[in-house]
Amino acid sequence: MTKGLFCGFLFLFTSSLSAQNTNNLLFHKHHLTFQVGYLSNQIQQKGYTNEQGYFSIRATKGGFVGGVLTINPFQYLGLEIGGNISLQTFGYDVQLTASEFGIDNDFNRVQNIPEIYAEVPLAAVPRFSLNENNWLYARLGLTISWFSPLAINFNLDSHPQDPDKNKELGEVQFRFSADNPYFSALTGFGLQHVTKDKNLIGLSLHTTFGFSNILEGKYMIWDDEVTVNSGTFHSKGNYISLVFSYTFTGAKKLEEEIHQLKIN
Repeated sequence: MTKGLFCGFLFLFTSSLSAQNTNNLLFHKHHLTFQVGYLSNQIQQKGYTNEQGYFSIRATKGGFVGGVLTINPFQYLGLEIGGNISLQTFGYDVQLTASEFGIDNDFNRVQNIPEIYAEVPLAAVPRFSLNENNWLYARLGLTISWFSPLAINFNLDSHPQDPDKNKELGEVQFRFSADNPYFSALTGFGLQHVTKDKNLIGLSLHTTFGFSNILEGKYMIWDDEVTVNSGTFHSKGNYISLVFSYTFTGAKKLEEEIHQLKIN
């Protein structure tokens, strides 16, 4: 009798599922998503410049790769936990006029500092069906990051390879936060399209807003031991990113199992 009740329940359940459209089947299982992103960070610089010296701090474009597990308690709401490995380059550009500093040639120095860090995004993902094959979704949550703690000082020497001609022109100090982990707010929105294999291919725009500085530094440029240019800079790690993703839903396999049960 128990076996009969179980078979009856299974038949009613599968019959109910088979009556639903593809959209409903997409979110009956947990999802595994692979993603790659292109990000742009901003650095805030405070200081002054004049004709004698120019200093600019910057963050180049970066990227990340990672994966996300989405738990789907409801069709229109998912809960995400993921992991990303990100790479971004920070650096500075210094230009000094030879006549002002008593050196042979104009001084131009560019220094790049790569930073690799790990991220764990945690987010709620509300979803909205546009039609049978397209979904619009939002992302609201928190990102936990771990940065490599770095403290670096750079001397600006006119001829570092020739002590007889060398003249000290200034100093730059970088410090990446060692207060790991680092927390930031995560928001985003995007569009997912259902493929022929009943998976999801997506494109989204994400932003993060840091709660504290991940990068702090200062610089000084001097002429004959007199400071003529100085300033500070910092970054909270705020960035905007464009993300491409591919999600395995398991919906196609579920459809095949339901179809086989109906035949049997």
